[in-house]
Formats: sequence, C-alpha cells, structure tokens
Amino acid sequence: MVSIQNLWKQYSHSKEPALRAINLELQGGRFYGLLGPNGSGKTTLSRLLVGLLRPTKGSITINGIPINNGGKVSVPIGYVPEAVPYFPGLTAKDLIEFALVTQGYWGAALHKARKEVVELLDITALEQKLIWHMSGGQAKMTLIAAALSFKPAILVLDEPNSGLDFKNRRKLWSVLGALKGSYKPTILLVTHDIKEVESIIDEAIILRKGRVFTQGSVPDLRRKYSPLLVCTVITDQISLDQTVWQQVSSGHYQRLIPEELTSSILQELDMALKTGAAEISIRAASLEEVVFAQEKVVI
Repeated sequence: MVSIQNLWKQYSHSKEPALRAINLELQGGRFYGLLGPNGSGKTTLSRLLVGLLRPTKGSITINGIPINNGGKVSVPIGYVPEAVPYFPGLTAKDLIEFALVTQGYWGAALHKARKEVVELLDITALEQKLIWHMSGGQAKMTLIAAALSFKPAILVLDEPNSGLDFKNRRKLWSVLGALKGSYKPTILLVTHDIKEVESIIDEAIILRKGRVFTQGSVPDLRRKYSPLLVCTVITDQISLDQTVWQQVSSGHYQRLIPEELTSSILQELDMALKTGAAEISIRAASLEEVVFAQEKVVI
C-alpha cells in the first residue's frame, strides 16, 4: 500500500505551493486515475511518487517504508513520463534491457522478460530501431514496455496515450486492465481524458490548485455531482464577477452553479439581463466539466 501523508511541494520559483496537504491511500491491485486542470499538481505528484522530486513537507511510504529509503527506492517502480526523453544511440531493445538490468535481471531471465513485454505490447518489430528514429507513438510504446518489463509494484503513467493511434491506445488499455488480475500492481494514470479511461480505472482522484478536490469511483462521482449545473451567459458587457465566471470564448461566460439557485446567483443573472445579455442558458454539468472547471464550485 502507498500512503501519502500531509504532502506539500513548494518550488523556489513559485509563490504558491504546487501541492498542499495531500493525503491519499493507494491500494495494491487498484487502478487510479489522477485528473485535474493544467497546473493542478498532477505531474508534480507523479514525480514525487517515483522519487524524482523530494517533498517540501510530508511523507510517502510503501508498506510502511519511506519511498526513498537510504537513497534507494523501496520497491520496483515503473514510470512513463508524458514527454519522451532523449535517448541518443539506443534502440528499443537497449532501453528495455537497461530497465531490466537496473532491477537485477541478467542472462536468461533478462531475455525472457524482454521477449514477454515486446510480445505483450506487439512491438517486436521495433526492437532494433533507434528510438530517435521512431514516431512519437512508437517511442511512447517503447517507454511503456520498459516500464512494464520488470513487473513493477507501482506503475505511474503520465498521459501515456498521448501520441498513440487508436490501435495502440486500445492495446494499452487492454494490457493495463489485465495487469489488475495478474500480479496486482498499484497503477496511477495521469490523464485529462475521463471518457477514455473510465471503464478501466477503479477510482478517480481529482486535483485542483494543488489539493485533492474529490475522490471516488467514476459512477459515484457522476452521481455526487449530477446536481451541478452549467450556466452560460452570452454578453458583450463585463457585468459578471470575474472571480467565479470563466470566459470560454469571446462574449461567452460560464460557471458551475448548484441545482437550487441561490439569491445571489439570481441577482447576478438578473443584472446580466438588465445590462444587455443576449442569452442565458442552464444545463446539467458533466463530470468532465466539474473536473476541469477553473472557477470555484459551489456545492
């Protein structure tokens, strides 16, 4: 089990913490989706989990052992960053074997593990190809193969489907879904696409402004936030409170509102009409809109 306790991360170049007071328990054999708007802290949290960053305050433990135990990561962790790093002169075979060597694989065990993962992801044809000569999707599949090759106890994937075509995305989701029933790793998937992964993740963790905004299964979250509405105002006049209304396009402003309209919201909409609003519309909010809303949500 991964335990995250009161985790904070403050970068020296920023006034506001990237993460603040994060508390999470991640179970083995569970598939988690980490979601949120740009700048919400998703990538920072993923890098802390794999030991690439150190927290400003708080702790991350795995089965009670600090993730950086005496300078060594306490359990095998696989990591796929969003951007493909530069690997001069390395083939897919080289990278996968390097990942295996770092985890203590040698000889026949190394070759067996490499063969299994390239066949699993159907990338045998890429083994002898230089990574810098690959397409973005091919390079991403190679990174995923390297991360999966040693059967990590924890697998962290930051936007792994970026650059993949439909066939490889389907292959990836199928493989990750099957892992839950095999050796039961803890999987954390950073993504912005809820619809694409909602059928395979067990739980969604939604960050906003460096905090855990909400957490739960996708069906539970949809039920929880179904009372929220999206209100859209079309106007050329700036009579709306810019701290809670988000301009989504020229003259179009949106915010999330509760199902039971408060007097302050009604007054604001009345003022918008009096100052020339061309149209006001209200509809049910989707979970995606709740996740990626930049404004304050009133629940």
